[in-house]
Amino acid sequence: DIHHDLGVALMILGRLEDAVQAFEQALALDQTFSETRRNLGLALAGLGKPVQALALLRQALNELPGDAETMFGLGNTLMALDDPEAADDWYSRALSADPAHAGAMNGLATALMAQGEWDLARGWLEQAVALGPENVQARINLGTLLLSLGDVTEAQMQYERAVADAPRMAAAWTHLGLVLEEKCSLEAARQAYARGLELDGDDPENLHGLAGFL
Repeated sequence: DIHHDLGVALMILGRLEDAVQAFEQALALDQTFSETRRNLGLALAGLGKPVQALALLRQALNELPGDAETMFGLGNTLMALDDPEAADDWYSRALSADPAHAGAMNGLATALMAQGEWDLARGWLEQAVALGPENVQARINLGTLLLSLGDVTEAQMQYERAVADAPRMAAAWTHLGLVLEEKCSLEAARQAYARGLELDGDDPENLHGLAGFL
């Protein structure tokens, strides 16, 4: 369906509101298109509408039993609803269906961190980043975990790698700025925050970080 394909392309571009419209148009034409229902749920979750997303993803899973991407979406939605234990279960199910699902590894690690399971979380994050340089969010989360454990040097290495792998990702620069500030490398931290702000002028962490240098 042309509307479904358009929605997928818009999701890839990060234009989630437009993707939602395209998926809704596709479903208006054919309510039986389960993948469209799943993708609509994923897009709504990305827009911070977890209650709507949850209902759609549960319906999609009934129609697509064993679908790893739907179970991954359920995990993300439940994390947004502050239920890490339930999210943990869905991420684990997604990994049973697709053992190389880096997003589910990252999600499971995030759920485990929320439950204080730091060692288990670290193991999943290390597996996720080992799958390839595209898994930048997992690398950022690994850096955050290491920083929380007091390993500032290793955290800095992870953030530097994240910046190298995704130089246009504002969050990578933000986290690099945070760890550099922690190490009192103030000029380097200022430059990292400034770069992050160039990429995302609305990022409150970069604004807050730069404000400390004024």
